[in-house]
Amino acid sequence: MTVNEQFVSILIMMASGVLVGAIIDATRFTISAISPKSFLKRFTIGIELVIWALLGALTFYILYIIKGGEWRLIDPIAQISGISCTSLCFNHYSVS
Repeated sequence: MTVNEQFVSILIMMASGVLVGAIIDATRFTISAISPKSFLKRFTIGIELVIWALLGALTFYILYIIKGGEWRLIDPIAQISGISCTSLCFNHYSVS
């Protein structure tokens, strides 16, 4: 893998981290807007765990497509930095 390919894969993993962060934030926002008596509100933790699991599987699928299944330590670091960027950018302006 060339340096250019590695750089592109890091950018893709950061972008997937931003996407994961946005999906999790949207899920939390949607669930918080639901009535407390709702069926979905009672299973908030379960719903979020299922979404995290699906997003994790999607991430490994992206790694499989981009790198042929190769996994390096920089991949989760890049994705966590993307999630952190989403959190820093969008949660700063959240309304309480």
